[in-house]
Amino acid sequence: MRSVTYKKYIEYSFLRYALSIIVILFIMMIAFLSVNFKVLEHYENKKNTLKLLQVLEKQFLSYNLTLENLSKDTEIINLVSGSSNSHPSEVNRTLYNFVNAQDLKANFVLLDKDFNIISSNLFESNKELFLESRVLEKVSSAPLNNTYITPSRLNYDYEQESSLIFAHAVMDGKEKVGYLFFDILSKDIENLFMRSPIDSIVLTDRYDHIIFYTGKKSIDLTLKYPGDKYMNTFSKDGEIDINGTKYQGQINTFIDGQFTLYTMVSKEIQRRSFYYGLWFIILSAFIMLFMIPYITRRISEKNVSAIEEMIGSITQMSHGKKVEHPVIFEEFNKLLSSFEMVLAEKEALIKNNSELSERKRIMEIKQLEEQFNPHFLFNILETLKYQIMIDKDKAVEMVLAFAALMRYSIYYGSTVVPLGTDIEYINDYLMLQKLRYNRRLTYSIDIPDELQECLIPKLLLQPIVENSLSHGLVDVIHITIRAECRADILIISVEDNGKGIDSQNLQLLRESLEKDSIYKEHIGLYNSHRVIKLLYGNRYGLEINSCHGTLITVRLPFVLESEDE
Repeated sequence: MRSVTYKKYIEYSFLRYALSIIVILFIMMIAFLSVNFKVLEHYENKKNTLKLLQVLEKQFLSYNLTLENLSKDTEIINLVSGSSNSHPSEVNRTLYNFVNAQDLKANFVLLDKDFNIISSNLFESNKELFLESRVLEKVSSAPLNNTYITPSRLNYDYEQESSLIFAHAVMDGKEKVGYLFFDILSKDIENLFMRSPIDSIVLTDRYDHIIFYTGKKSIDLTLKYPGDKYMNTFSKDGEIDINGTKYQGQINTFIDGQFTLYTMVSKEIQRRSFYYGLWFIILSAFIMLFMIPYITRRISEKNVSAIEEMIGSITQMSHGKKVEHPVIFEEFNKLLSSFEMVLAEKEALIKNNSELSERKRIMEIKQLEEQFNPHFLFNILETLKYQIMIDKDKAVEMVLAFAALMRYSIYYGSTVVPLGTDIEYINDYLMLQKLRYNRRLTYSIDIPDELQECLIPKLLLQPIVENSLSHGLVDVIHITIRAECRADILIISVEDNGKGIDSQNLQLLRESLEKDSIYKEHIGLYNSHRVIKLLYGNRYGLEINSCHGTLITVRLPFVLESEDE
């Protein structure tokens, strides 16, 4: 490969890459602006319109269905009929709870058949406006079993202005006894429309009467929508020209054509944004092209990035990462090659040392595990000797149980086993000891089902239980084994009511668990503690406490059998 000077390489590389980046960015920005323009113009308008439709349809259907149900409600019928069985407070609570639970809240008015207000959340002045309106006359002449829906033209005070009325006659059998009105608040519809990024929104009924318009204060609500001069251009997904301003329009009807929603998004703002963005990109490209030669010279004169690159490569290689460096300058080739050779030798040595350490750790764990069996064997054989002379049947039972325990300890292949498996072993072990000590020994085991599959070192608990029997035995001893999980830590406790340990010996015992290469009186406890440390680290191990008896707590990581596979 032909070598080049570092300075020329920097100049050519920076100029080439800078020009490539400018071209790529220019193409990407043009594509982005074009796609963004189309997305905003079509997709966003459709998506936002659909959200509005879903809210409006849900609310209108809720009011319609509730009106139909309440018009047949016994409490409401009794109230408007003047029955002595009526409960005004219950009716008021029902109506208040319903309107307050809606996204689009409403005024409600309950009338008797003579148009006397029985219940309402309107202010007094607004009640008078309601009773003077023509809507009462229209509702009284509407079909009995249908919900009457009409735009509201009542100019209520105190923010109770409304836009859409739902009304239904209250029927006692076939007799009309009253009327129930829900008048949806204008401010809630306005808030819903204002939260949408759509520029202009119009809601009409089936007769094109305006219910609500985002420019409500500047439009005559007695007119129909849209005006004749826009009707020919306002088609689905079509472009609308209103007074020289172009809009992207959507028309959607819902609830069986009872309502129509018109939405419009201005195209002028999007087009201006597109053109401004395009001019900004072009201007930026020219400025960058003008500055690149100057920047290139400055970089090549003042920066020695190749040295930094070499240092970075060396750092990455020292952390075990593979680095491919394309080239290459003559003054750095030999340095990098030499470093790679030294690093490869270092990694090989580290790998060998790690393997040796791991093998030593596994051998130590195996050696510690194998120390459990002889200690246990001597005790069982001593007990078996007496049982043969006293009760041959129990002796046979002991031999069979002992054989099962030995098979478990010798042939169970894994270093770690499920907690439930080791507990079965402990249960058999305590049963054998029970035959030996008879009434002097009682025990209980409480292991929740969800902890049965937790993994623990094999033969971990037997030395701890054996320690309770060896050092805590009194006239009658009770051993309790429990397990629980706290914050991803498995805690197993072995507690006895034996003679316990005085404070001085307890402190010595705790210190001896952390010391190596010395004789241990409690060799079983030390082995269990050491196995846990080797397998899981210094965070885990045994904790010994003594008050009325001895409590040994084992802390292990919470690992299920399925997670370990």
